[in-house]
Amino acid sequence: MAFVVDSSSEGANLSSIAGGKAANLWRLSQFVFCNVPPWFCVTTNAFDAFIEQSDLQSLLRVENDLEGTAKAVEAAFDSSPLPKALESELEARLDCAPFADRFVAVRSSGTDEDSAAHSFAGQFETFLFQKGGEGIRAALRKCWASCFSARVMQHRRDCGLPLSGVKMAVVVQVMVNSEYSGVAFSRHPLKPMSSNCSYIEAVYGLGEGLVGGELSSDSYEVNCDTLKVAKTLIEKEHQFLQAKNGGVEKVPVAADQKDKSVLTDEEAVEICQLITALERELKRPQDFEYAFEGGTLYCLQTRPIVTLPPSCFFNLSSLGSLPILWDNSNIVESYSGVTTPLTFSFASYAYARVYTLSMLIAGVPATVVEQYEPYLRNMLGYIRGNVYYNLLNWYRCLACIPVGQTDKYMETRSEER
Repeated sequence: MAFVVDSSSEGANLSSIAGGKAANLWRLSQFVFCNVPPWFCVTTNAFDAFIEQSDLQSLLRVENDLEGTAKAVEAAFDSSPLPKALESELEARLDCAPFADRFVAVRSSGTDEDSAAHSFAGQFETFLFQKGGEGIRAALRKCWASCFSARVMQHRRDCGLPLSGVKMAVVVQVMVNSEYSGVAFSRHPLKPMSSNCSYIEAVYGLGEGLVGGELSSDSYEVNCDTLKVAKTLIEKEHQFLQAKNGGVEKVPVAADQKDKSVLTDEEAVEICQLITALERELKRPQDFEYAFEGGTLYCLQTRPIVTLPPSCFFNLSSLGSLPILWDNSNIVESYSGVTTPLTFSFASYAYARVYTLSMLIAGVPATVVEQYEPYLRNMLGYIRGNVYYNLLNWYRCLACIPVGQTDKYMETRSEER
């Protein structure tokens, strides 16, 4: 029963004991084209032993008081000793290079996290620039407790996931003290119908401010075929850097750097080629975190993008130049049975007007709404006397609205025709 695993461990079923983040790190570590900082993972076996040793099972029965349970769990975890076998494992790892003389990141790795169905991105705890056994052990306990936070429990409820039997693994990884860093997507998250455009965001310093939503970033669109780079630059006021006593701090960006592009075109292309290779090897579009230190591109973590239509929508050999997905879920209740062309023309006009105004009210620029007029005029389709949603046009329009990302578009049902 392994309490600790790393990149040399057996990869089969690793996610069940090491969580999604560690499983994805293991996959990254197997590719020679990825520079992955050294890491190890404290598995859910150690978590189970910790819970059993301190008799905490009853405390983890989450019911209605999510906030109260979260506070009680954190207090109990902070005051409970680690199993001796785990202490021995940690001592052996942390007393040896490269962990003995380097700062590390301590990151939660939930068993449901970074999966193809649920990402839990940003919901579990992370502690950066930790050093010394005592601090790392304290961060480990807080990562364990974070899987019972009120926010995570509510998210599990919203996703229909069970609140019982929750387990947490924890990754300990050598820190990259990056000059600049960010996130990249092998498919543009705001253009979900595009299959050949990667999207990159970049900030000075550490990526913590970007993934935490505190910093805005320069952005780069890279055509995966031509490698042409289109960039949008902003004035960058702040960055996150290593604090003197560990952790991170927010500091001003130097005046001569504020308006400069964080990445060169060559670096944007390098990221694009790397993440395209990852999508090809992992067979799923990827959401990727990276960092540059001393001119070297480091791979920090990757996860599947869960907000895109299935890859078959982009298969031109079977679907033609423009894929179409027809679905009559929900709308069949309004237009049941055979509908006349006159009624369809009215419904199509009404949907176009309603969603044009909705996009404008939501803050989508009028110039963008005008570009999307062909999609807005074709939100509905008329097939054999029945009214259908043209779902891909819905996706195109909804993706423009500046709201938080979701892992769902619209419920659909299959129907033979």
